[in-house]
Amino acid sequence: MKNAGIAAKRYQQSKQQTKPEMVCDMIARAIRAGINADYFLADAWFATKHILKMTIEHSLVAVVRMKKNKMKYRIVEKGVNHLLCAKELYKQHVKGHWQTLNNVPYQSKSVVVELNLTSSDKEPAQWVKVKLLFVRSIDEAKQQASEHDWALFLTTDYQLEDEKILEVYALRWGIEVYFKEAKQKLGFLREQSRHYSAYIASIHLTGLRFCLLLFAKQEEGAARLSDVRNNFEESLCCLNFASKLWGLFKALIAGALSEMANLTSIEKFDVLNKIEQTVIDFFTQVMQMDSFTLRQEALE
Repeated sequence: MKNAGIAAKRYQQSKQQTKPEMVCDMIARAIRAGINADYFLADAWFATKHILKMTIEHSLVAVVRMKKNKMKYRIVEKGVNHLLCAKELYKQHVKGHWQTLNNVPYQSKSVVVELNLTSSDKEPAQWVKVKLLFVRSIDEAKQQASEHDWALFLTTDYQLEDEKILEVYALRWGIEVYFKEAKQKLGFLREQSRHYSAYIASIHLTGLRFCLLLFAKQEEGAARLSDVRNNFEESLCCLNFASKLWGLFKALIAGALSEMANLTSIEKFDVLNKIEQTVIDFFTQVMQMDSFTLRQEALE
């Protein structure tokens, strides 16, 4: 009943919250549960003032991809404050000032600015110093890329080096891999039930399946997670095919036995049952569900 109450409570909250607000609540719950982190990574969909403010409150260094929208940043030039959006900053402080990054095929230009974390003019301004990193690939530079061929990153640690910003943000690729595997291969939100509790259970079960794949990857020394998953899929497909094939063989054997006049019906039944049990024992052993294997696992 307690779990049902929690699910009902979360469901009511989800109907009243925006996605960024839900993210903030999830981060807070994770920290309360003892999950410690140094960085918060997010793509442009979640790079909002509300979330950036949350990361600062929880002492997390945000490294996020930013949209090239009308969000204003404050920069001081010759003692005068200027409020500029990303495109305006690019034209005035980045274009023509690209620098080559070490060991990566990108050019960058970073600018330290201030961002007001409040979204309403009625609230007191809350200016924080952040670092904006403009990035473009070297290949695009050689091909005379247009003024729009650049990406923008933001970090709340304005002293973080440009290379480190990209190095940390690259870790987000693991998140993309997880969701790709979860949606395509691990049954993420594919339960027949449309109940909110079923969705919560699906999210957790998918996470457990992914963790089992990671464990198998480490145990087998595989280079990629997909290699382990493919091996499992091939094994299951083989077993499924063998199971269906045995149904055909069973019918053929039964037909052959029925034509053997020197065997009684009881003897034919016994022969077929013996073959059936042998095949069942084989599948049980292949699946490692035999009593010997299970007892060995219990002793480990």
